[in-house]
Amino acid sequence: MWYILLLSLLPSLLICIYIYFRDVREKEPIKLLLKAFFFGMLSVACTLFIHVVLNLAGFEYNNNPFMSAFVGAAIIEECSKFFLLLSLMWKNSEFNERFDGIVYAVFVSMGFAFVENALYIFDDTSSYIPTFIARLLFATPAHFLFAVSMGYFVSVAKFNPIKKKRNLVYALLSAILLHGVYDYLLMYADASSNTLVSLILMVLFFIFDIFMWRLGIKKIRKASEADKPNSWQL
Repeated sequence: MWYILLLSLLPSLLICIYIYFRDVREKEPIKLLLKAFFFGMLSVACTLFIHVVLNLAGFEYNNNPFMSAFVGAAIIEECSKFFLLLSLMWKNSEFNERFDGIVYAVFVSMGFAFVENALYIFDDTSSYIPTFIARLLFATPAHFLFAVSMGYFVSVAKFNPIKKKRNLVYALLSAILLHGVYDYLLMYADASSNTLVSLILMVLFFIFDIFMWRLGIKKIRKASEADKPNSWQL
């Protein structure tokens, strides 16, 4: 069992290490980062609770790729992460640089991804290696990129109070949109009985994945540059 937990943690750990050292001006307190990671793990419980409530209410979304991607995954998961992130960091004095929003959003998201990885790997321990590779190369980095967009706009809202509400909406909606499109392309490709359609959707998926990476790297660089003295604000 220990090795499955280790495999589940590894993708999240690698990304946390990367974003920690990418924060070059003022490192965030380890204790607070661990708390953010724990809040991310807690967000899985929030997500599961919402699913249970919706199922008890008779709300069906699992048989439709679009509803499953956007409602079953993107909206519920990103809302859970978003509100826990704000409850942890919005009024915290350590949130004092523009890059911090990305750092804490990523740690929350990686806590979520760790638990999600474990659930997928434990679900079928007989084929855990392919599942681990898929989570390492695609799913966990995707959660990272959703978090970068969310954290970027949370920082914009924090340091630009005049447009706070608008940018908080952008923070949540951008993560939901990226997550929803990402999952929808995969789910539709998997559900389609037409080989050509599935192939086209997978090509679109890889194009979208490249787009997310380019967007995420751009936001990381912009937030980092904004923290330099005499720089333009976000």
